[in-house]
Amino acid sequence: MRYLPPPYTLRLMQMEDVPAVLEIERAVQSSPWKASSFAHEIVSNPQSRAVVLTAESDVVGYMVFWLVAGDLQVHNIAIAQDWRGRGLGAALLLNSLLWGCDEGAELATLEVRRSNTAAQALYRRYGVAIVGERRGYYRDNQEDALLMTAAPLDEAYEARMTAAWERLEQHLQQVYI
Repeated sequence: MRYLPPPYTLRLMQMEDVPAVLEIERAVQSSPWKASSFAHEIVSNPQSRAVVLTAESDVVGYMVFWLVAGDLQVHNIAIAQDWRGRGLGAALLLNSLLWGCDEGAELATLEVRRSNTAAQALYRRYGVAIVGERRGYYRDNQEDALLMTAAPLDEAYEARMTAAWERLEQHLQQVYI
């Protein structure tokens, strides 16, 4: 887990975090996960890393990602509405990408709604490019997903992401209100 300047912290999600995570999930996701899905990621899935981002002691964001056969797979990422626009989504994403580099991941993959241009811009900023699409991927409205990948997660990529992390740390020291 990467260090963030106070009052922010990144840590593994615990069962007691699930109510706060669900509150964010229901507010920002059009097809929210259930409590049992988060519980499975925390307790039962050895490939999963579920992470929360806190400000003071409040959960303001979270992310679930897996490492499977050298592929860092991003499954769920969200920031509470009132905390958006501060770089916290970038903190979650960069933490996972750098963790993947540390763990020997060769690439990172994710799906994103075609309509979610803000998330697409965030992912592109950190070297994740559109490589395909999955038609009708989202069950709630049959929206297409864009398949995005960062590869290779080699030493040069890790160096770029480490430099990006350092810039983000400086930014976060200035934006907390």
